Amino acid sequence: MAGTYDIWLVGLSIVIAIIASYATLDLASRLTASPDSAAAYWLVGGSLSMGIGIWAMHFIGMLAFRLPIPLAYDIPITLGSMLPAVLASALALFVIRRGSTGWRVLLMSSTAIGLGIVVMHYSGMAALRMTPPIRYDPVLFAASVLVAIAASLAALQLALKLKLRPAGSVAAAMWHKLAGAVAMGLAIAGMHYAGMAAALFDPQSVCLASPRGLDPQGLAVIVGGGTILIFLFTIATSAFDETLQLRATAMAKTMTQELRGSRERLEQSEQALREAHQKLEMIIQGSPLAIYTRDVHGIVTGWNPAAERMFGWRAAEILGQPLLTVPEEKRNETESLRRRVLNGENFVQAEVRRRKRDGSPIDISTTLGPLRDSTGQISGYLAIAADITERKRAEEEIRSLNQELEARVAERTRQLEAANNELEFTNKELESFSYSVAHDLRSPLRAINGFSAILSEEYAGKALDDTAQGYLQRVRTATDRMGELIDDLLDLTRVSRAEVRRDEVDLSAVAHAVASILKGADPQRNVEIVIAPATPARADPGLMRIALENLFGNAWKFTSKSENARIEFGAAAMAGRPVYFVRDNGVGFDPVFRDKLFGQFQRLHSEHEFEGTGIGLAIVDRIVRRHAGKIWAEGAVGQGATFYFTL
Repeated sequence: MAGTYDIWLVGLSIVIAIIASYATLDLASRLTASPDSAAAYWLVGGSLSMGIGIWAMHFIGMLAFRLPIPLAYDIPITLGSMLPAVLASALALFVIRRGSTGWRVLLMSSTAIGLGIVVMHYSGMAALRMTPPIRYDPVLFAASVLVAIAASLAALQLALKLKLRPAGSVAAAMWHKLAGAVAMGLAIAGMHYAGMAAALFDPQSVCLASPRGLDPQGLAVIVGGGTILIFLFTIATSAFDETLQLRATAMAKTMTQELRGSRERLEQSEQALREAHQKLEMIIQGSPLAIYTRDVHGIVTGWNPAAERMFGWRAAEILGQPLLTVPEEKRNETESLRRRVLNGENFVQAEVRRRKRDGSPIDISTTLGPLRDSTGQISGYLAIAADITERKRAEEEIRSLNQELEARVAERTRQLEAANNELEFTNKELESFSYSVAHDLRSPLRAINGFSAILSEEYAGKALDDTAQGYLQRVRTATDRMGELIDDLLDLTRVSRAEVRRDEVDLSAVAHAVASILKGADPQRNVEIVIAPATPARADPGLMRIALENLFGNAWKFTSKSENARIEFGAAAMAGRPVYFVRDNGVGFDPVFRDKLFGQFQRLHSEHEFEGTGIGLAIVDRIVRRHAGKIWAEGAVGQGATFYFTL
């Protein structure tokens, strides 16, 4: 008896086979990606979904088959045929979950899965309950078994390939799974219809199953629709889980990166802290200053090599002990400093006396600062000490020297006061002498000069001849000369004793005044006088008038034999200070005798050449020295002279 197929139901069975295959591959990917705690749920759910899908494809394929006789299916047998499909699906998903396996395990697994599908198919065929029973063509039967095993092997390889080589994107993965699902669906459908082709029906065959079943087409639609709904729910659940898994993976990746970054930063911080600690330890150990630490109870917790050298105790001897460097009489002082630090003062500085291990004293300058723990509480303090014993000894020596110096200064002051008193007494005697010179010496001179004049006038041409008259004239000249010397000596004395009262003075104005007097006294002379404008100085106006009178007077006198006489006054800067000068183009002087210019009664020219007493430049020198200045001269014979002075 030959059968036919409903083409629409055949197409529906193939679509269900492809959808079942896609759902299988999707479930396989979710099963491999799920954690162990959820794997069992995906294995059970996937097995049911996949098994029901394969069974539904087989059952719809059975409903598509038509014989000339009425056909029905035994419901218990039909439903029972679903169990081999579920078990085969469970085995397939379990193998995929385990991952890559050898060819031997893969062949055994695909054989078991294929046989499970074959059992499902032929037990479903038995649900027709035909009499005489259905016979099967051995070749086609064997072919259907091989197709089932081959389809199972291909499905396992494809699922494992997608697991081991995931696509680069979601879209690529979907297309890969869709292509695999089409291939698997066609292979499963091929196995089914190869098995149907192997069935041989006797022309007298009769179906013994209950005819009260549903219409084949209606039943196919119900089974197909329900299966598709199950697959859609399964795929949606898988997609939702995949979305959650991707989000969780992305979140885990982000958290992992952040955790890795935090760990790297923490490691970097720890490394930087270790390096800083090492550097600090190197600084402390290599410091030339003594550095030690104590806890809140005063126990020494740190002691660097410089402290060993300074105090004499090695670190092993003093660590864990109270501070042994404090003398008994200094304990209260040390306790006060310690409490100041422990009460929160950031820096406490002091100069204290300590003792070395050998008992000798040592003066130190120490700075104390608090140490804090991780909670910010003060856990002790750090002390830095420098040996100032030599400095203290030097200070004591300086103090002793200062006291000795003060004593010497006091003694010298007493000596100066005595000398000053003596000088005042001498000045008074000099003043008395000057008065005597001015009064007592002038009287005899006036008498000599007066009587010489009377003799010259009353006895002219009588008792006195020309020789006698000459002698009298020489006496009168000598007395006049003596009077001038007395006046110059008095001027020198007054200049030496006069009090210097400094004020702002325009030396140019003083020079103009002196020049006017000289021109008025000797108007017949034609002398060019050049005076620089506005030459300020801070000096005694009266004494500067006397100095310029003498300097200009000398220039006026020693240019008397020059045809084009010229006198110049001005100022120039030397070494950052003003230097004043009076220059002339007179007879000049021999530089060899420069040192004699400012001596008293020193003359470089005879009285017959130029009149004078030799006191003028001595007076100028005394005035300049009274102003803490300096005077010097430059010149040559016949080339004039320049007198420079500073104030």
